[in-house]
Amino acid sequence: MNEVNILDLIKERILIFFYLMKEGYKLRDKIIILEYHLRWPLQLLNYLAGKKNLRNLKGNVYIKNKYGIFFCGNNFSNVFGAGSFCEPEIRKEFFIEKGVAIDVGSNIGMFTIFLAKSLNGNGKVVSIEIEKNNLKLLKKNVKLNNLGNVFVVGKGAYSKRGIMELFLDEFGTGGHSLLKKEGAKKEVIEVDTLDNIIKELGVNRVDVIKIDVEGAELDVLNGAKGILQRGHPKIIFEALDDNKRRNIENFLMAYDYKVRKIGDWNFIAERL
Repeated sequence: MNEVNILDLIKERILIFFYLMKEGYKLRDKIIILEYHLRWPLQLLNYLAGKKNLRNLKGNVYIKNKYGIFFCGNNFSNVFGAGSFCEPEIRKEFFIEKGVAIDVGSNIGMFTIFLAKSLNGNGKVVSIEIEKNNLKLLKKNVKLNNLGNVFVVGKGAYSKRGIMELFLDEFGTGGHSLLKKEGAKKEVIEVDTLDNIIKELGVNRVDVIKIDVEGAELDVLNGAKGILQRGHPKIIFEALDDNKRRNIENFLMAYDYKVRKIGDWNFIAERL
């Protein structure tokens, strides 16, 4: 790693620090955020040595910004994800003025809360999260923001109905995956297709879908063929490498979609 990259990392961390200090809900939240950032020199050394840093905080943190109030628990990954600066390209695209949205891999509700508040009485969000701790925080945040237009679904979206193993992210909260990780702790979870999930909810049409499931995005789409055929919703998805992106793009081409890049690893697909 060269000097320029290190300087960029430091500048980015300083920017994140000031954003989060501003958005920490109460003084206690700001103090906990400050303590975490004071670990930065040691974290940088670990990073340069190729070691991962634990993201545990000294206490639970609330974040409040223009998108809502978020109870983040005691992991910095959630605090970072709830920050207003995080992935603005997704908030821009994961938006409709009315209708139904599906948030697959909603974590603690960073994007669910934003869109549900924007829709108000003009639509609903189906928020899907499978990891039990994230699911608990998601439900708390829906309640905290007084949202009655969110369907929280505590099972995974996949290409078929069944029981699977979820491989857990040891350091953060956003890296849980249905793809096998050697040595990772596991949870047994229930999965179903998006077609089945919305049918059981009584939803007939979907206008936009966001998919962030750490490598299993194509499996989610394979379980949503009915949705794609009927309504051709806009799709925002994550692809962590070119091969996964090409496979998803080839799949969606059969449904007359065109894919374009909107971030480092985020893409949008819309009907031609």
